[in-house]
Amino acid sequence: MASKFEDQFSMNFMLPEHVEVLIQMKEDQKHVEKPVLEDDELTEFCYLITDSRQYDYEVNVSWRKSTKGDRGVIETAWGWVDKFDQVLQ
Repeated sequence: MASKFEDQFSMNFMLPEHVEVLIQMKEDQKHVEKPVLEDDELTEFCYLITDSRQYDYEVNVSWRKSTKGDRGVIETAWGWVDKFDQVLQ
């Protein structure tokens, strides 16, 4: 069990403004920078998409959604690739 000094939210003498700042700081830690992808990673993505389309493989897709300037959160989804637009990629 964590002591009261280690758990910041269990202290009863904190002002509501301080609690809001602590919550905001905890939310900001979830934000990540935009990743830099190498050519071999992009090639691997293309193979995964092509295999999913041809053989009905399930794929898990993660993407970064910008929320605060150059920082964002990671969202994920799964499914099968039915078709893709080669012109717009």
